[in-house]
Amino acid sequence: MLAGWSLDVGRMELPDYGRVIHSDDWFSATAPLNSDGYHASSAMGGIDIDIYHYGGGSAAFGIHAGDSNSVTGFHFGFGDMSDMADLAVGYWSGNPGQGGGETESIMSIYANDIGGDNLAGVDLDFEYGTSDDGGAGDSGTLTVISFGYQMEGVGLHASNSVADENWFNVVGIEKHGTYGITDLFIAVNDVEATTIGADFQPMDGMDATVNFISLSQDSTGDDYGTELDLILGWDCGDDVRMDIGYGSFSPDGAGDDVDYVYLQTGWDF
Repeated sequence: MLAGWSLDVGRMELPDYGRVIHSDDWFSATAPLNSDGYHASSAMGGIDIDIYHYGGGSAAFGIHAGDSNSVTGFHFGFGDMSDMADLAVGYWSGNPGQGGGETESIMSIYANDIGGDNLAGVDLDFEYGTSDDGGAGDSGTLTVISFGYQMEGVGLHASNSVADENWFNVVGIEKHGTYGITDLFIAVNDVEATTIGADFQPMDGMDATVNFISLSQDSTGDDYGTELDLILGWDCGDDVRMDIGYGSFSPDGAGDDVDYVYLQTGWDF
C-alpha cells in the first residue's frame, strides 16, 4: 500500500535531532522520553524523508494518552552536498505543552562535517533552530557550533551553544550532559555554554572523556560558573558496558562547589 515507505505505529522512543527533540533515557528527574504515534520514512530522489506524529505517551513528553495535545514533525536529510556538508532541515508543529495552549512551531537546520575532507581533518558541525510559541512575543533561537580533531591516540573537541531566553525545544528539557553531567541547568533556554575537552584511551578496552565547561546567562552575560567532568567507559565482554562519571561544578560568586558521581551499566540482549 505504501510503496517505498516504511511505517511504525505505537509507543516508541522519540527521534534524536540535535537539541530540538530527543529521547534521553538517562535523566535523574524524569522517566524515559517516549510517546504514542507513528513514524513514516522514505528516500525519494536521494532525500531521506521522515514524518512523525505523536498524540500521547509519557508525562516527560507532556502528551498523555487520550489528551488532545499532539505534535507533528518533518525531517528532510539531503546527505552530502557537493562534498561540502551533510545537510538536513526539520519542522515541528503542534501543542506539546510548552507554549501555554497555543500552536507552537520549531524549525531547525543542521550542517554536519562541513568542508568534508577539505579542513585538514577537522570535523565541523553546525545547528540552528528557531521556536515560536504562537504568542505575540519574539521567537527563540538556538545556535550550536562544534568541532573535533583526531590526533594519534587523542581526540580534541570544542563547542559553543547559545539558547536565548525565548528558545524552547519539543520535549521541554535538555539531554543529560548538555550543560555538564551535574545537570544543574536542565532548562533549555537563556544559557550560553562553551566546552573544550579531549577523548582518549588510558588503557586497552577503556575510553575516557574530559570536559571543561563555562556557563553563563545569555540575556545578561552573568556567569553561572564552570564545570569539570571526567567520564570513563569500558566493555565487560561483548554484551555489557560500564560507565562511571565524575563532575565538579564551581559556581561564580556565592555558593558551594557541587560534586556528582554516577555509575551505570548497559546490557545487550
